[in-house]
Amino acid sequence: MNKMELRVIKGLGVIRSIEHTDFNEDNRPAVDIIVIDCGEIPDGEDYGITNFFKDGDLYPDWPSDLDAKIDDLSWWITAVEGIKALGNEMFKKQDYKMALRKYRKAMQYLDFCWDLEDLDTGLGSSVGPKSLFISVMC
Repeated sequence: MNKMELRVIKGLGVIRSIEHTDFNEDNRPAVDIIVIDCGEIPDGEDYGITNFFKDGDLYPDWPSDLDAKIDDLSWWITAVEGIKALGNEMFKKQDYKMALRKYRKAMQYLDFCWDLEDLDTGLGSSVGPKSLFISVMC
C-alpha cells in the first residue's frame, strides 16, 4: 500500500467524502480508497464540481472552490437563496437527504461569507452580512 500527500485545489467535497469513510478496528478505512486518473486538468476545463448532481445547482459544494473571490453581498444573497430554493424543491419531492444537503450547503456559504473581511454590503459599516442574512434563511 502506498501513502501519498495531496494538495486539493478544487473539489473539497471529495475530501469530505473520504473523511466520512468508516474505519475498522485497526484505524484503517473499511473500504479501499483508490484515486484513479488524477492527472492535470488543463486551464479552462471543467473541474466537475458544479452541478454535480445534475439538479441545476450552479454553485460548487464548497465556497472555497469558487474560481474568484467575491466581495459583493448581493452575489452571496443570490447564491444562498438559490441553493435554499433547490433544497425546498427537494423537500417537496420528499427527497429529504438531498434537501438537507442543499440546506447545509447554503449554511456553508453563509459561514464563508460571514468570515470575509472585505465584503461590501453597500450599507456602510454599521450593517454587516450577519444581520442581512437572517432574513435570507427564513
